[in-house]
Amino acid sequence: MRATFQDAGPLLPAFFAILGMIVLTSFISPATYHVGAFKLDLSLSLFDLGLTEIGLPPIGEVAAHTHLTPLKLRIDVKSVDLDLLQEMAAGDTEEILSDLRTRLVRVLRLFVVRTLALAALGGALGWMVVRPSPQAMVRGALVGLIAMGLLLGASYISYDISAFENPEYRGALEAAPWMIGLLRNSIVKLEELGEKMRLIATNLSTLFSRIEELEALDTLRPGKRVLLVADIHNNPAAVDLVSEVVRTFSVDFVVDAGDLTDFGTPLEAKLVEGIGDLGIPYLFAAGNHDAPGIIATLREFDNVIILDGKPVEVEGVRVMGFPDPSASSTSPAIPSAQDMERAAQAIDAALTHNPRPDLLVIHNPHLGLRFAKRTGVLVNGHTHAALIQFRGTVPVINPGTTGGAGIRGLSAREEIPFSLVLLHLVPGEAGARPGEWIPQTADLIEVYNLRVSFTLERIALTGEDVDLRKVTP
Repeated sequence: MRATFQDAGPLLPAFFAILGMIVLTSFISPATYHVGAFKLDLSLSLFDLGLTEIGLPPIGEVAAHTHLTPLKLRIDVKSVDLDLLQEMAAGDTEEILSDLRTRLVRVLRLFVVRTLALAALGGALGWMVVRPSPQAMVRGALVGLIAMGLLLGASYISYDISAFENPEYRGALEAAPWMIGLLRNSIVKLEELGEKMRLIATNLSTLFSRIEELEALDTLRPGKRVLLVADIHNNPAAVDLVSEVVRTFSVDFVVDAGDLTDFGTPLEAKLVEGIGDLGIPYLFAAGNHDAPGIIATLREFDNVIILDGKPVEVEGVRVMGFPDPSASSTSPAIPSAQDMERAAQAIDAALTHNPRPDLLVIHNPHLGLRFAKRTGVLVNGHTHAALIQFRGTVPVINPGTTGGAGIRGLSAREEIPFSLVLLHLVPGEAGARPGEWIPQTADLIEVYNLRVSFTLERIALTGEDVDLRKVTP
């Protein structure tokens, strides 16, 4: 075999040199770099035509065909220093972006130099398999270096970043094709929101005082105030709104009907971590956009109670809640008919073997409405439309979307209001079950942040003579 290699022409050692370059750059190229608050893994491989992949574990990947050469560039976001990111966000935006660009260019240059060095080493080793000598080592290194240099140069020349305007989504991101275009479509609305939040807060103060006047006129019986929220979808402004309502009305506890996040990752919990500072119990029934990661993180908050099918008692009020069937996975997809039926059977069994709850919390109305007559009040979410209706004498309350549909709301053509419901429960009188709480009124609050306005509807939930009222600023 050695004699055959020695007698071979220059094409065979060149072939082995290129093969060595491919093997070494593909298997050893991954490298870790820090760019500002981000820890990135960069890697390069051949035979994937013009592909750039961005990995965002655990929520999936975004990929696009960006160049013409058979190279695949992959960037994995391994971790984010949230404290550093918060410090960066507090600074000048243009300066931050400029600094990030500078750091990223520096990292890419280091990665290219490292890749060329590996290509040269692979080429040298490949050539030496055929003709081991110092001269062969130099020739192989040059072949590997030139081949990789040509590939990288052609990739740079043909690279088209606009390919990410129509990317391919994988994993959980398949359900969120709006993410890449989000900043482009919503930046104006985000700026308007920041400018007008102060005016909204002023109007909310007026709203709160008017509700207090209504309560004085209605002579509401002493009871419990329960704030019902749903579908916050990562919107920190929703947490601010909840906090203001809790403070102003001396709310006893909050009930969240799910979809606090979009993908249920612990990272997203940072966007809504103000929940842990409310100072009152926060009961949470996971929705289809939540997942085990966010549930585990919420369990670490002292005031959060995860509703997982077991009865809980808060301020003397009996509450039962059930997670959406999709909350057990990282996919926000709507559960199948079979999953819904299994969930229904589990809910039926739990309600059968436990006392009738004052509040029953089930994210999806299609599932929850089956059990409306087995509770005092049924709380749903999911539809992003606020609604108070009755099944028999049982109020069915959907707070709508307390986060204004989250990121989707920012990019929507028509504004989606922030909405929530303040529920007033009073102790049961003669004929009531022992310890039962009766729903008396529900205040539906909707806040339009871009119009700087709000509406309030008070709805009587008993047979008492309480008229429907609507208050606007």
